[in-house]
Amino acid sequence: MRSAAAALALLLLLALSGHARALSRCSSSSSKCSCTTHAAAAAAFLSASSSRAFPTLGRKQPKETAAAAAAAASATAAAAAPAAAAAEEQQHAAVLLLAAAAHLPIEEIEALEQLRAAKPFSLPPPPPLPQQQLQQLELQQLELQLEQQQQQQQQQKQLLWGFMSVEQLAYHYARHHAGYVKTLNTFAEKDSRLQGLSLEEAVRVPGLPAAAANACGEHFNHSFFFASIGPQTLNPKPLPQTLTRIQEGFGSLENFKSEFKAAALGHFGSGWVWLALGREGLRVLETHDGLALPSVHPELSALLVLDLWEHAYYLDYKNSRAAFVDRFWDAINWAEVERRVEEAESKMKRN
Repeated sequence: MRSAAAALALLLLLALSGHARALSRCSSSSSKCSCTTHAAAAAAFLSASSSRAFPTLGRKQPKETAAAAAAAASATAAAAAPAAAAAEEQQHAAVLLLAAAAHLPIEEIEALEQLRAAKPFSLPPPPPLPQQQLQQLELQQLELQLEQQQQQQQQQKQLLWGFMSVEQLAYHYARHHAGYVKTLNTFAEKDSRLQGLSLEEAVRVPGLPAAAANACGEHFNHSFFFASIGPQTLNPKPLPQTLTRIQEGFGSLENFKSEFKAAALGHFGSGWVWLALGREGLRVLETHDGLALPSVHPELSALLVLDLWEHAYYLDYKNSRAAFVDRFWDAINWAEVERRVEEAESKMKRN
């Protein structure tokens, strides 16, 4: 291979030198000569050498290489297109299947699909689902299924006071709240500091073990919460003394509701949002996890509280804390709130 290349190079040099001498003679001659003949011959030789001889040495010209690469890339893209389309179709079907399982209405399904192309952050594809389930899924069937499920849910879920289902209340009261009471009593049997105290006094005992302090706070908070709700037909609006305080503190009932809701939605994670009364008037406050208001603000008197733990609303409202807060206003026991206002004002007068 090397000897062939050397021979080819020698022939090329000889040809070029021969054409150069011919061109030199033509330029020195007085007679006119068609030098373009020699130049064309040299160019033809170079072209022939490039197109025939050099390829035999296993080399390609840059243009040929680029063209071949472009053709290969085009063929690869064409082959990948059907696979990409099939993958996208499967992902779309998986999203619809998961949306149906989550009982999402049609408009929320459309919003979910839009999130997959949202900027700057998009919803990634779901994990792959069994092909058999995806093949059985059709959008029209999905729409009908969702409509039927929603109708069944509305029939089965009769909210107490327009706020909470019996199932939600049962789990919240009979499992969560009861569990905190049992835990607190277990600690009280062994710790004399918790004996003979009211619940409000117990939450202020310093130095309790973390589990005891948590059970104490959760018992106080849940007791206060359940006493704050009841049939809306009793007192659908704040009673006079409470309403006067609200108007003085927030300007109007609607302003108070807006501030209370903003605090509830803005609280990250589990906790509680309170309405409390102090010497400076009404305040909306938040406590995190199981902290009771009297333990962190002993100078204030609690009037109203809303449980923000997910166990308080997830069976009825899933992840919509906003809907939970909106329904809360229909279930408030305003007579109990009025009693607390009167008690707080009497306490401030005594002190």
